[in-house]
Amino acid sequence: MLVQTINLKNNERMKKFFLLIVLLAFSCQRNNDSLKHSLMNQDWEFKMISSGDNRPNFGPTNDSIHFIPILLNQGFELEEIREHFNWTKKSFDEKVETLYESEFLKKDERGIVKANVLIFTIEDGITIRKSILPVVQEITESIIARYKFIVSKTKQIDCLKDFDFEAISLYMLSNILLDDGQIENVEREYLKVERPLRGGKRYYAAYLGKEKGSLYESFGIYGNQMEGYEGFSLCRYGNQRWLPEVMKTNESLKWQYKDSLKRKELNIPVITEACNQELLWVANDFKPELLRLLRKYDSTLRKGYLEFTNSSQLNYEEYFIWLYHILYTEITENLIDRELIEIPEDKVSFYILQF
Repeated sequence: MLVQTINLKNNERMKKFFLLIVLLAFSCQRNNDSLKHSLMNQDWEFKMISSGDNRPNFGPTNDSIHFIPILLNQGFELEEIREHFNWTKKSFDEKVETLYESEFLKKDERGIVKANVLIFTIEDGITIRKSILPVVQEITESIIARYKFIVSKTKQIDCLKDFDFEAISLYMLSNILLDDGQIENVEREYLKVERPLRGGKRYYAAYLGKEKGSLYESFGIYGNQMEGYEGFSLCRYGNQRWLPEVMKTNESLKWQYKDSLKRKELNIPVITEACNQELLWVANDFKPELLRLLRKYDSTLRKGYLEFTNSSQLNYEEYFIWLYHILYTEITENLIDRELIEIPEDKVSFYILQF
């Protein structure tokens, strides 16, 4: 009877042991499936706000290195990430060290490795768009109220006076009024801090989710791309800057401008230093109203930051600067819907800086 009791106990132990193995296997498979889902459900783009040589000293998306902070941010462990990509320990450790040196990773007070760069998923973008709707609407209406004045001032700028305003409306109402002509004002007079210091360089950095197969950049954000050549820079502003047809036009414009005979045939703005100062005047004229509205909604914007899942690792300024890009993009879309901005046939607004 005693032997039978012991056998029964052993059988119970064996059952519990096998159940534990099954649960562990299921857990590992679930984690692996969850990781694959995180990788498959959206694409990612690296974005940066910088000037001069202020930039990362490594390729932020080379050899899938960006998935280390992205997946850490989604709750996966370093070893899970290494195993999924089948990286050797040496290769993986080198990647992690590179991210530490560039301050894309850091350890929290408990010694747990965390992402130290802003990461917006597609879901984050949806939440942000909802939260900023009131300020987007007010800024949109404020621009509409000034529309005729902006058109009038643009017609007085020497290098733009021969263009129909519709042809340069994206450049003026989005790039000059909200983005390139305004971003330093927002940093200096609303955020009132320098750009973050990472690895000895000052720049804002982010990984932004993007719908798979989308022809538009992450969250449809409008932005500038500048390519410097001897004596000039060729720029394109929009949210489809890397489409093959856009790049083909970009290449054609570059060679056309380099040819002094063909240069006169160009039908894009050529911005001189004097012209740029006049454009900055237009931006600065709108600056007080923009700052007033950002300050009016400051508590709402900061509430959104506190609810953001990564807020414990990043300060408000790093969160806001990318929220601002979504904000002015939403305003741009509103102005397109109101038929005050017209998207060029080339899909982006090309222009040349000659200073």
